[in-house]
Amino acid sequence: MSKIIVNQIESSDGTTDVLNTLSAVSIAGDSTIMKTVTGEVTSTVTLTNSTSWTDHITLNFTTTRVGPVICTMNFGSGYESNLVYGEGRFLLDDTTATSVFMGGVQTTANRAVGGSGTRVFSDVSAGSHTIKVQIRNNGSGSTWKTPYYGDATNHATVQYY
Repeated sequence: MSKIIVNQIESSDGTTDVLNTLSAVSIAGDSTIMKTVTGEVTSTVTLTNSTSWTDHITLNFTTTRVGPVICTMNFGSGYESNLVYGEGRFLLDDTTATSVFMGGVQTTANRAVGGSGTRVFSDVSAGSHTIKVQIRNNGSGSTWKTPYYGDATNHATVQYY
């Protein structure tokens, strides 16, 4: 598909100046639009204090070209007992992990506020890939349950080319 885009501005004396003309611009099809895959957890996961990571959500996707992969995770409200320090991270193809982000933290009356995180993997190769959301409770002597209250969900999104 080709387009001709012309931006014009008319001056006060009635003449027209062409500011920018692009002709025969080829639109590259779906490789210019990011695709999205999502996943969620609605059943409660209980984590006691540990430095080990637990797989929480797994998302599979296939990229059509080298490019960034944008990962986002949102945690619903949770339960806490003692000083909860819920953490999350993204793991690409079981080899490359992102920095840690906040998944949940103690508030009051056994409630843990849900956190969120967005991380970007740069220059991911074309082909099939897996992103895992991994979580842990890094709070000494505590218990974290996520999601817990009401209709809370933990929701992950991956955007890619």
